[in-house]
Amino acid sequence: LVAVLRYFSMTEEVRLEADGQIDFGNGIAPITATQVDTLSADNSLIGLQVGLEVTVPLAQSFYAEGFIRGGGYYNPTEVSSSTQEIAGGQFLDPPLLGPRNTSSSESLLAEVGGRLFFDLVPDAVSGYVGYEATWIDGIALAPAQLFANAGSVDTSNTLFYQGVTFGLRMKF
Repeated sequence: LVAVLRYFSMTEEVRLEADGQIDFGNGIAPITATQVDTLSADNSLIGLQVGLEVTVPLAQSFYAEGFIRGGGYYNPTEVSSSTQEIAGGQFLDPPLLGPRNTSSSESLLAEVGGRLFFDLVPDAVSGYVGYEATWIDGIALAPAQLFANAGSVDTSNTLFYQGVTFGLRMKF
């Protein structure tokens, strides 16, 4: 059985760019102008995670590990935006910072996975291959903030990550 305090941080950003031409007339060549709008969502999950981890010997130099963990988190979230104008490859002014909106919510984070190990150097170095999946609920994602009400933070989003893992484990 495992019980630990855990901190998980995630920042997500959306950039919207709009291009146009500035024509001064009087024989001056037009220049390309770009407006860059950036929206950022910062999540800082702080909480308690509990779970079960199991190691099973399979054969000499082979063993398997599996885990399932989940936890409840406090998530102070901040959403901020800025606008920057670029003309002729030069920034025209410092970025215009938009409002910073904050919210606090509860989030859930759950993980499940397994690995197969092979001892490369007995009791010292093992190679492994495995699979892991992570589910996070109750967070702010930057694209969702584009459609949130002004002055509010949408923390009703869910993420699911999964994939194959591989690497080395060294024992000391």
